[in-house]
Amino acid sequence: GRSRSGERRKSRWGEERDGGQSEYPAKASRVHTAPATVAEAGKIYTGKVANIMQFGCFVALEGFRAKTEGLVHISQLRREGRVTNVTDVVQRGMRVKVKVLS
Repeated sequence: GRSRSGERRKSRWGEERDGGQSEYPAKASRVHTAPATVAEAGKIYTGKVANIMQFGCFVALEGFRAKTEGLVHISQLRREGRVTNVTDVVQRGMRVKVKVLS
């Protein structure tokens, strides 16, 4: 809006244009995406450690229609250095990010 002297006023919602329209667009409706069906190689997903074995851990991926689990081998748990015990790195129920290799 404009004041009586004709100058632009700043409102608490942003500066208004001629015609009384705000510079900020109307809020977009929230977009809901359907749950994924298949994990894609090369993508990174969030999951929870479902089970721990001597050779690695199984991670249940979140956001999938069907139960989707994958193995993270002990050699892939740390970027550098050797892991002697899986529980030194992860615990059951822990939220982790994983990259699907195949």
